[in-house]
Amino acid sequence: MKKNNEENIKNENNNKENKMIMILIIAIIAIVVLIFLVLKVVTNKEEMATSKEITDLLSASKEAVVYINSNDEKKCESCSKVKERLDEKKINYYYYEVEKNTKKDFEDMLIKLNINPDDFNYPAIIYIKDNFMYANVININDTKVVDQFIKDYSLQNIQK
Repeated sequence: MKKNNEENIKNENNNKENKMIMILIIAIIAIVVLIFLVLKVVTNKEEMATSKEITDLLSASKEAVVYINSNDEKKCESCSKVKERLDEKKINYYYYEVEKNTKKDFEDMLIKLNINPDDFNYPAIIYIKDNFMYANVININDTKVVDQFIKDYSLQNIQK
């Protein structure tokens, strides 16, 4: 009987230890997943398109929306508002940040889109359809302009 009690106590201790180990493993996994998610959110900048990716859209025979942005607040006071509006409206777009590309690549891209670089200012939304730049709106300073452009060209229906 004493032997059975000792075995029962050992089994209970083993069960408690196993439960503690399982709880510890689950906690470690949860912490790792949480750290991964936090880092992903913190470091997840928009997937930026290159000049080549934008010009390749012209030959891809598909509809696309390109948002051209500058992160320099001095150059572009309304850029963040326009981006927020596109995100609010759940518009699928290619994100092009001017500072992440060379001036030559940027200007060459505009020329291929049939946009005169001297006439261009950002923020800008470009709608590509049927292998050419179908429409664009530049130097946007009001989200109402964004809303109207989205409505006029049914941009909410375009998939990347």
